[in-house]
Amino acid sequence: MKVKDITEDQQDQLSKEPVAVTVLTSLLNENPVPTELGIAILRVDNDDNHKHNGEYQIISDKNSYPHNAFVKIETNLGINAADLPKLAHEYRQEHTTLRRILLQSGSVVSRAPCQTLQDRIMKVTSCLLLLCPDNYTAWADRSRIIESENKKICENKRNIVAQENRQRQLLRDEITFINLIFTQHSKK
Repeated sequence: MKVKDITEDQQDQLSKEPVAVTVLTSLLNENPVPTELGIAILRVDNDDNHKHNGEYQIISDKNSYPHNAFVKIETNLGINAADLPKLAHEYRQEHTTLRRILLQSGSVVSRAPCQTLQDRIMKVTSCLLLLCPDNYTAWADRSRIIESENKKICENKRNIVAQENRQRQLLRDEITFINLIFTQHSKK
């Protein structure tokens, strides 16, 4: 299969990471790494002037979105329930765009046109799967990228100890991510 170059338009799409992806992935990578995930109403308008039928209103402020859609306290990551539909839509849309670029380039993940594309797919699938863990296409994309990275590591015969450490870290990071998802979306 011949790998085509990424078009200028596709390169432009790759340079524009959605803010919602940037915000969430920075929280996921920030130390300490989150080990607990919660979806809850994080912002409530307690002003008595904004009561509707005697109840306080959930705030989903367009000016603060997506920065205030998340809260991280130590190892706990919270996602505002009122922002879930908008976040899920943005993450699905970005995932679809990146997959289209990958498929149009005529490449398979192991020969992706650039590392940036693989990194972006891993970031957006992390975001998407936290909200929609039943997205099997996102899981398959992650699996292919991890397998591809492991294959590259195994093929590189230089500095074997560093390569093995990199391989272990890649797998450790994925297990940590899966455990985070299970804190909110486990099947009991």
